[in-house]
Amino acid sequence: MASTTLSPWGLMEPSGVRKRIVMWRTGSSSEGAFTLLEVLVVLVILSLVGTVTALGLPNARDRVRLTQVGAWLDSMLADLRGQARREGRMRWVEFDMEARRYRVSDAAWRALPPDVALSFEHRRPATGSTPVIAFLPDGTGSEVVITMQAGAYSSVRHIGWLTGLIRRANH
Repeated sequence: MASTTLSPWGLMEPSGVRKRIVMWRTGSSSEGAFTLLEVLVVLVILSLVGTVTALGLPNARDRVRLTQVGAWLDSMLADLRGQARREGRMRWVEFDMEARRYRVSDAAWRALPPDVALSFEHRRPATGSTPVIAFLPDGTGSEVVITMQAGAYSSVRHIGWLTGLIRRANH
């Protein structure tokens, strides 16, 4: 008489034909369903994740906005310094903080980017009532510290008077 062997894939007949093992389920039909407690735990976890994400979004927007304004300011100041050296004449940018606007040399006034506060600290005596950052043909510049603030984030730009180079430090 031929024997039947048990393999991991089911019962094997002597002829090599597999037979499936039929497993009958015992117990109630609700055994595979989730309980109300399990569903509530999942909902609480999802709501906590959603809350943490939603609370972090305004801060992320502030940081992105500060990064964008910082890149704009770096680009504008570097361009002015380059123009002063190429053209052999002084170039400057003037800021009117009360009206939230700026102008490059004698060009028309333009609006400052919104949602970011700018403050200026001149390390050398400044002339006039509005902050001015100047670059001379020899590459020197006004020694100014510019602080940008957006929400909880701030970023500082320091313009060196001897080199006119713009250094940054994020906080």
